[in-house]
Amino acid sequence: RSSEARAQLGSVRSAIGIYYAKNHGKYPAQLDGTIFADGNVPEVEVTVGGAVNRSSTVTAAGTQDGSITATEVSNSNVGGWMYDVNSNHTKADVRINSTDEDEANPGHYWYEY
Repeated sequence: RSSEARAQLGSVRSAIGIYYAKNHGKYPAQLDGTIFADGNVPEVEVTVGGAVNRSSTVTAAGTQDGSITATEVSNSNVGGWMYDVNSNHTKADVRINSTDEDEANPGHYWYEY
């Protein structure tokens, strides 16, 4: 699960990077299927509250500063993804939306990747 989740996160970050390159240094306003080749946000399987959760849901971070903190994740902690982009779309961050510990890497939490 850990390797797959990190690979999916890499795919999401790559799609965002391609969008950024094609759109003259601007990140997408929201993370949705339009930036992926198959039209779908990838699913990620992690633990949330100790239970396995598989989701492609994207939660927008509330600060809109292009950076996601642990407290922002803990406020929504529903699995899937968390995405934050600043108001002029020049800075963005995407994280796995879970504060649970990655069982394969004790001491590391899903949102840290």
